[in-house]
Amino acid sequence: MRVTFLKICTVYGGQCSSNVHVPPSTVTGNLNFLYVRRIQVSTSYWISQYCVRMKAFLAKPMYLLHPTSAILSWNLSAQFSAGQSGFESNTGKTKDSKFSTALTVKDEIFDEIPEENRNKETFTKAIGLFLRTNTRLQGHTEFIYAALKRMREFGVHKDLEVYKRLLEVFPKGKMIPKNFFQVEGMHYPKQQQCCIDVLDEIEWNRVFPDKELYMIVKNAFGEWTHAMRKMKRMMYWMPKMKNADPYPMPRPLPRSEVELAKAAMARICRDPSNITNLFYTEAISEEVEKTWIVSGQSPIQQELLEKHSLEDALFVDGPYRVWLMDRSLFYFTLVSDRNASKRFDDFRPETALTGQEWANWKTKYNSEFSDHQQALSLVPTIHEQSDGTIMAIAITGNSSKESLVCWIKFLEQYNSSLASIPVVFRLRHATSELTSKDESAATLERHVK
Repeated sequence: MRVTFLKICTVYGGQCSSNVHVPPSTVTGNLNFLYVRRIQVSTSYWISQYCVRMKAFLAKPMYLLHPTSAILSWNLSAQFSAGQSGFESNTGKTKDSKFSTALTVKDEIFDEIPEENRNKETFTKAIGLFLRTNTRLQGHTEFIYAALKRMREFGVHKDLEVYKRLLEVFPKGKMIPKNFFQVEGMHYPKQQQCCIDVLDEIEWNRVFPDKELYMIVKNAFGEWTHAMRKMKRMMYWMPKMKNADPYPMPRPLPRSEVELAKAAMARICRDPSNITNLFYTEAISEEVEKTWIVSGQSPIQQELLEKHSLEDALFVDGPYRVWLMDRSLFYFTLVSDRNASKRFDDFRPETALTGQEWANWKTKYNSEFSDHQQALSLVPTIHEQSDGTIMAIAITGNSSKESLVCWIKFLEQYNSSLASIPVVFRLRHATSELTSKDESAATLERHVK
């Protein structure tokens, strides 16, 4: 059967179709029928071609479909051209075995760094190596996820400069949406979600963003994308939460245990006149294990200690835990029994009111105490609590009983009456004073028994 070849051009989005096989019957008839018939044949032809090509595309192995597997595809083509069969040459630990998957390639960039050299410098060098060897930025999302997972190992999970360096891996300008539908449809969703995950990690680690980080995200994703909305919320709320803290902590936290103990003492002691002293056990007794002790006591506490009865015992209680961001310390208190002469009740029952108070309409609703009771009542100080009076606070290097004995001897230099007062130690043994937030409950039981 004779077949006529026609080149049919259909106007659809500025595209022109290719050569299409059309039977002779489509040429007959008027021009309108021929035009409609040509459109139908062209549409059905391209649909069939799309189905055939998708079937062949899906028949390929999944490792060839990954956009970041260009190196693997090149290795396979070289093997087949050399006459090798299948993947048998890559089953062992060869030079190219690390290119098995894209994620493995990204992880091994950090795995090859020795543990003793894992720091900020080597982490940034690994990012620079990825940018130099991958100029087309293929697989940058997988690399960012791999780097985000290893930041805590390198000790850079609280470093803002490292987060900036990591977000600069995203290509600039390519992923910026051009219209409203792309903005609301989350243009490049995988990359935007990756950026949001990085920003979540920044927020979780209490790293406060700045204008430079804001511009990095804006240059990569545009003004009103989902990633940029997350960035704007962080820029608005995180400084507010930071400045709302009445007892701000130094940022970053000091690495020295002594400086960290001083910061904890300043946070625990509410009295602004508190005096913090640092001394070492060898200055008190040479027989005790050498360690440091941070002691806190205010002049008001010294007066309370001088007025304390020589017959009533004092107690050393602890250890108690105090958190400083993601690190914690154990501290001890020197306390006495509750002062019965002080009034600690915030509310009194109506039956406690006298007849004169009822006559003068001075109830608990319009007056806390009557004039007569105000003249007789003793207002407790900030150190006198309902369960006892706190005389001093200490943090030691090893939380041992021997170090606490040295602490009591140190306090005797500033409180002469303390040498005549019996001191009872009510302790739970603690083997370490410095712990991390990631410790499990079992580890916590090993620290405090």
